[in-house]
Amino acid sequence: MDVYGRDLCLTQRIQYVHTYLLAKIWHIPQVFPVSKKHVRKITTAISWYIWKGAILRVPLSTLQRQTESRGLGLIDIAAKCRTL
Repeated sequence: MDVYGRDLCLTQRIQYVHTYLLAKIWHIPQVFPVSKKHVRKITTAISWYIWKGAILRVPLSTLQRQTESRGLGLIDIAAKCRTL
């Protein structure tokens, strides 16, 4: 499956991140504390996948806003790991 070759819109990429890339990661912070280094690496990988060479980039904090606040509801990795 060639995930990176697909032509998905921004909303579909965020949905893909939630559904497939982050689906199993939430079990780890429930048992082990997650370091800032790992959160940064995961966030970098997500950012790279979402933007993949786009010239105009919106900060991830804007994408993490709820849809009612003109965001796209992207999960904040650090906040969710702290919560778990």
